[in-house]
Amino acid sequence: MLEDYVRQDGGMSYKVDLKNEPGYMHARAEGVRSLENLLFVIRDCLNANEKHGYEKMLLDVRRMIGKLSTFEIYDLGKETEERFKHLNPAGQTAIVDLEENRERFRF
Repeated sequence: MLEDYVRQDGGMSYKVDLKNEPGYMHARAEGVRSLENLLFVIRDCLNANEKHGYEKMLLDVRRMIGKLSTFEIYDLGKETEERFKHLNPAGQTAIVDLEENRERFRF
């Protein structure tokens, strides 16, 4: 088990458990699903990924509570690219979410 990250700030809180897997880091996040929290979770995970020398990360957000709006999802991608492109630029990240959150965007 690698270090854990915890944030408690008013109603916005999260916890990330990091686990060493063969060839990648597995991060499990839980807490309030908000744009702000997800940006903090991604930052913490990418920093840990870099610190421990991984090029691959699996981020599981299925235990996070709440939903992002369509605009927040867009902002999450945009902000992640702008803020964190310097962290592990050649690395790979996969995000696991609930099926219901993926199904919202099928046309």
